Amino acid sequence: MKKAALVLMIAAVVLISGCVNQRSVTTSENRGVTINSFTASPLQAYTGERVLFDLEIENIGGTTARNVQADLFGVEGQWRDSLGNIIDSTQTKWGSIILKPPVPSRNIPGDFRITQWELTTPDIPQGITANLPIEARVTYDYNTSGHLGVKLVSQDEFRRKQLLGEQVVNAFEIVNSYGPLHLSIPERYQTPIIVDTESTAQFETYPFRMDSR
Repeated sequence: MKKAALVLMIAAVVLISGCVNQRSVTTSENRGVTINSFTASPLQAYTGERVLFDLEIENIGGTTARNVQADLFGVEGQWRDSLGNIIDSTQTKWGSIILKPPVPSRNIPGDFRITQWELTTPDIPQGITANLPIEARVTYDYNTSGHLGVKLVSQDEFRRKQLLGEQVVNAFEIVNSYGPLHLSIPERYQTPIIVDTESTAQFETYPFRMDSR
């Protein structure tokens, strides 16, 4: 009897501690928890065969990741679990684990986790080959710390620089912790803030826009 072949299409989206001495320290200014690998074995299977999905994640940002959860998408309504039942929802692992960040100064890499799903391929009509896209997605809570320094310039100083043909630069100084979210100020808003030293008002307001990315 001929069996229907299935070709798996694997995709990863970014969301048991090992021996840290055997792992290199990886850091990223713009990422938090990252997917190191997402694989399926075998990549080509027949109807009724079991497939192992392996996922490894690691915190390479600057702060602790909490409520880390991994979800397997694309198996709903077709694939079967170890008991032979059709899976009716995404397959979730973890949900409340915590991953600490790396400490480069001490040569300590960030926490990582490995998990595995074992599923049975869906029923496919004989004589055809089907591509089955499977996606792993990791979500987590992450705190981003940021510091914003604002440089103020008096009217007299601003006029003096104008007469000399000088520009007031670096009106804002922004420092962000490593992670997926950063504080930033669009370039068009990075104009000097000029203080009216002759004003008798107790307070002065200088609006500007600050974004996160």
